Amino acid sequence: MKRIKTLLIVILAFVSISTYAQFYVGATVGPQIPLGDLSDGGKTGFGLNLSGKYLLNDNMAVGLNLGYNSFKTDLKGITFSFMPITGLFEYHINLDQFTPFIGADLGLYNYGYKIKVEDYNNSDSEIYFGFAPTVGALYNINSDIALTANAKYNFVLTEDDPSSFLGINFGIVYKIK
Repeated sequence: MKRIKTLLIVILAFVSISTYAQFYVGATVGPQIPLGDLSDGGKTGFGLNLSGKYLLNDNMAVGLNLGYNSFKTDLKGITFSFMPITGLFEYHINLDQFTPFIGADLGLYNYGYKIKVEDYNNSDSEIYFGFAPTVGALYNINSDIALTANAKYNFVLTEDDPSSFLGINFGIVYKIK
């Protein structure tokens, strides 16, 4: 009898979650500002992020984030980039049309560099662990589309010293119900 009750509770919990289910897909772009040691030679770059989020309930979302953040340096012909592949968690505060949120990304960052100076070409990349606390907001245009903006502090545990940069991102989100 206990097993039947437990099974019923699990089924009811799953049904209540799946009846709410919403999925968000979106893209953001914006300037990426190198911080700390990364700012010693790095210039403000450009970032593109694609994300998919599954809303567990009115306030919580989990998902996946893929990005590309490119930077130039003070030296001509040298560039570097970070490509995050991270899981994400967000907590939303629903205020009708405006929805502020806080969250964090956690996962792998592919750090790469390219050197192209005269006849010399070289490039390499390494995978590092990183995380990115985020604060942002959604502004619902209608029931299917929202504008989004966020500030994301990316902290990557690179080999010698950690690398960090701040992304100021703007974009659009499409809601799939």
